[in-house]
Formats: sequence, structure tokens, C-alpha cells
Amino acid sequence: MIPSAARGANRRRAVQRGSALLAVLGGVATLSCVALALAGSARTALDRAALQADSAQAYLLARGGIEAALHELANPTLRQAARSSSVRRDYSFPAGIAEVRIEAESGKINVNRSGREALRSLVAGLAPPPVNAGSLADGIVRYREGLQSSRVRRFDATRPAHSDSFQRSSFGRRFASIQVVEELLSLPGITPDLLYGTYRPYAMNSGNKGLQQIAGLRRYLRTEGSAGVDINAAPRPVLLASGMSATLADEVLAARQRAPLSQTEALFRRASRAAIHLSLGAGVGAEAWTIMATGTEHRRFATRAVAATVEASDSTGRLRIRRWYERAI
Repeated sequence: MIPSAARGANRRRAVQRGSALLAVLGGVATLSCVALALAGSARTALDRAALQADSAQAYLLARGGIEAALHELANPTLRQAARSSSVRRDYSFPAGIAEVRIEAESGKINVNRSGREALRSLVAGLAPPPVNAGSLADGIVRYREGLQSSRVRRFDATRPAHSDSFQRSSFGRRFASIQVVEELLSLPGITPDLLYGTYRPYAMNSGNKGLQQIAGLRRYLRTEGSAGVDINAAPRPVLLASGMSATLADEVLAARQRAPLSQTEALFRRASRAAIHLSLGAGVGAEAWTIMATGTEHRRFATRAVAATVEASDSTGRLRIRRWYERAI
């Protein structure tokens, strides 16, 4: 018979062996968790680096698309076509494709010279209630008048401005007009979504699912050039903002797909009479375009969009980039 002291010693040794085993298993589990965490972190870092590389490649594709479009605009045939309608081009590169859209600046509303009703109609067509289109149009007009009277001295887009305390560039130079459309971000109610566009769900009765892209004010506004709008280059929202009905605007769009409208045509005269908020012309405005390019690499893991405003700088017709945008407009 085993003495009680020996049995107690055996139990203590068994307990010690069990505790050691548990400690070893706990250590192994801890090291396994650390190894898995490090492996996950390394995998995440590799995925992030790959995504950055794909994004950089897509960005370079988009830039290449703009360069290719600039080269094509040197051709008088494409330049004439781009003056009277939106032109689309797809450029294939070894690393992917660039989808390019060229739009004439003459088809946009001059934010410095247009009337309140044209601005109100444009905002109302792009922004659904509860956006107050009339209030936003009044704010743009007041800001414009403040520039002309030198009340507006500095612009700071990081904080909203009020009717009598607008802010402008810290350089201190005075301007008598809006220099870039982005200045509108300083006005109360003008949000980035309203200026640059956003995505909204389709209406329930439309039968479509998902999100639809809504263009922003930036797409239809310019700061330079004449007050008139070229009827052959104006997109549908601009035609509607001029005061014409949706039926007449669609008729104009369908007619100019066949051939550019001239001022002698009956449809042009009808549209001019209906456009009570804007002055319409045919072939008006300087040679200037906005080129928007979206680059997509072959694996379609990343896309990037850039845009540029270009113009013919002199009598030779050579193009120069006036503004560059590191995002879609």
C-alpha cells in the first residue's frame, strides 16, 4: 500500500505536469495568433501596394488618353466636330484603355455673365428638393456683384462665406469676376456633391436598380468667353436652363445629330425664341474644350479619372492646357 505522503507527491507532480502542458499549449496558441496576425498584416500591405500600383497605372492611362486627344484635336476635322457636339474616343494602350470625352466650352453657361433665371433653372434641374435653387442662384449673383464692387478680397473654400463676408485667395489680388468655378464652394448651400456630381438611387417606378450618376454644376459652367451659348454644343441641362421645353430640347438634340444647326433654320429660330434665359448662337465662342479621361488597367482592379480644359492659344491654333483636374468633372 502506497503511503499517503507518496500519493500526495504523485498528485503534485501530475498537477505540475498538467500546468506545464497548459502553459506550452497557451504559448503555442499565442505564437500562432501572432504569426497569423503578421501574415494578415503582410498580406494587407501587399494588397495595398498592388492597389496603389494599379491606381498609378490607371492614372497614367487617363493622362495618356488626354495626350492622345490633344494630338487628335490638332486635326481640323476632329476639331470642327468637337466644336459642335460631344466627341467620344477610346484609346487602347498595352497596359489598358482610356475612355475620353471631349466637350466644347461654348456649350456651357458663363457663370460671370448669365442671368439669375438661367442659373436657377440649371440648379433646379440638377438638384432635387429640398435644395432651394432660387436661393443658390441669388447667392451666386451676390458673390459676383461683390467681386465687381471689390467687396470680395480673399477666397477661402475651407469655410462657408456669407453675403457680406466673402473670402478670396490669400494672395490678396483683387478680381472683378469669378476665376474658377470651384469658388462657388464658398457659398452657402453649394456642396461638393452639387458642384462635382454624385450618385443617387433610381426612382422606384423606373425599373432600374442600383445607382445613377448625377452630373454636377461644374460640368455645365464656365468662367470665360461670351455670354452666348452654342446651340450645337449645349448639353440637354443647358438647353433646359435656357427656358425651352423638354420636347423642344430633345428635338434640337436629335436634329443636330444629323447635322449642326444653322441660324437660318426654322428649328434654330424656334429654339431662340423659347430660350428666354440665355442667348443662343450657332458656331459662337472661342475654341476651347474640356477633355475628360477615365483610365482602366487590363485587370480592371482600378480606374482613375482626370480632366483638362484646353484652348487654342493663338492664330496658329496650337492648343495649351489652361486647367488640370486630378479628378472627374
